[in-house]
Amino acid sequence: MKLQNLRIILLISIMSVFVMDAVILQKSVFCQSQAGKCGDGICDDFEKAHPDLCPQDCKQPASDNILQPLYKTAEISIDYSKEKGEFSKYLFTVDLEGDEHSYKLAKEAGFQAAAFIQFNSSDSSHFGTPEMKMYLLDKYRLAGVDYWEVEADKPLTQVELEAKAADMLSRINALEQKYPNAKIGVFLFGNEPDFPFSAHNTPPEAWHWKGTQEQFFQNYEIFARYLKSKDKNYIVGTPGFAPEVFFLPSAPSDWPEKLLKYVYEHNVPLDFISFHSYSTDIKISISDQIDKLNRLLDIYPVKSPIFGRPKIACNEYDIRAQVLTDNTYYNSYDTVWRAAHNVLGALSMIDKGVWLISEWAGPVQFVGKDDPYDISMAWIRKDGYIKPVYYGHKLLNNLANTIQIDQTGSNFQTFGVMAGKSGDGKIINIVIANYDEYGVLREQGNDFGYPPPVRQPKSTPVFNRYKIAIKGLPICKSERVQVEKYLVDQNHEGELVETTFLPCQEEITIEGNSKAPDVQLIKITR
Repeated sequence: MKLQNLRIILLISIMSVFVMDAVILQKSVFCQSQAGKCGDGICDDFEKAHPDLCPQDCKQPASDNILQPLYKTAEISIDYSKEKGEFSKYLFTVDLEGDEHSYKLAKEAGFQAAAFIQFNSSDSSHFGTPEMKMYLLDKYRLAGVDYWEVEADKPLTQVELEAKAADMLSRINALEQKYPNAKIGVFLFGNEPDFPFSAHNTPPEAWHWKGTQEQFFQNYEIFARYLKSKDKNYIVGTPGFAPEVFFLPSAPSDWPEKLLKYVYEHNVPLDFISFHSYSTDIKISISDQIDKLNRLLDIYPVKSPIFGRPKIACNEYDIRAQVLTDNTYYNSYDTVWRAAHNVLGALSMIDKGVWLISEWAGPVQFVGKDDPYDISMAWIRKDGYIKPVYYGHKLLNNLANTIQIDQTGSNFQTFGVMAGKSGDGKIINIVIANYDEYGVLREQGNDFGYPPPVRQPKSTPVFNRYKIAIKGLPICKSERVQVEKYLVDQNHEGELVETTFLPCQEEITIEGNSKAPDVQLIKITR
């Protein structure tokens, strides 16, 4: 009884501080006597109504104005014994629109292929003639990808389109004979015919396609059948369809589905279907788009003469879409956030089986020789500054010419890991990308035109460490293995930052710090 009286006195004292009336007091005493007391871990009715009286029993969710997240350690498992085949060389492709310096840098960064926008256009291109491009492909041993830019003014008849395709192949074949190391074997037909230009107030003369969907599909059929008739090994695919984020959720693009339906019903050759991605959100703009295309390929089981099931490609992607018609310079393109986003985006695509990845930026991409305009999407500024995204791709390209090995533990939304081993098994390259969409919006939101988020959603994990267990290693001839770490972050441009040695065992564990934004390469030499 004395204890109960004491509790009543204490409650009266507390409630007097908060100016509570006697009726509420009596109710609270009754509830306390039924549910327990402050500190017992039970949030009873009274404590729910007045959480400040006993915060330890009624822990309140973080305010919307309080930044999350709770940092975590990424737990990654890599199985050396589980091989997934050699990485496609077209995963290491770059759109080159510049001078020879661009090709030299691309080669130094480890790229395997180069893509040309408007290779089949007039020879007066700002970015060089077809012969110049083939000469540089030959010199730097890069495979070629041709973007066939269909004419937007009107659909072409079969006679017109076949004549243009014949002229293109004639020029390509002549240049391949002159430059034997330069080969063109991949063709994308068109570019974003589904772009909602009217919604973006783009004048009709700038539209990529002015005909109907049916006319575009018919033109693709003519083009694909003609190329296959000349060389069955030519790889032919769709245009890169416009990013999903360009459309209203209530009115998404129906072009990919209708094209696949047409191709399936008319038995048209199709080796790959391509999409574009421009967004800070990797899941929505990349992973979800790939899932959607795979579902459509299930509905319309098109057969590729080369691959069986058509492959998926992404021939344009970046952290955001740049308005190319104004004079704004977007500083976000110069940040490590872009490097982390684009490398993690590439890892996400590779994990989902994408066959070709090409970022529309290029080492150098200036409008014209005497034009002062400095395009912020380029990897190099006109003052010669090489941006972090270039070095991020340079680390990623260490996966080229290696055999992909199994990994688990990556979410490929904020953190991703991909591993490859050399043909002789002596070297293992592990690429890591750490990215936080909400972090980049908080830092660069104004550059994107978005208000910065006030908090980090609990559903979005953020990592500041990793623990990578590599299993199934064969017996070494040496007693130890060498582990090198290369880093791209605010203070590093992909250089070696750490060298350690570990005992050679069947399983080794590598731990380290990694805070968004960064890109890392771990090179293990056995």
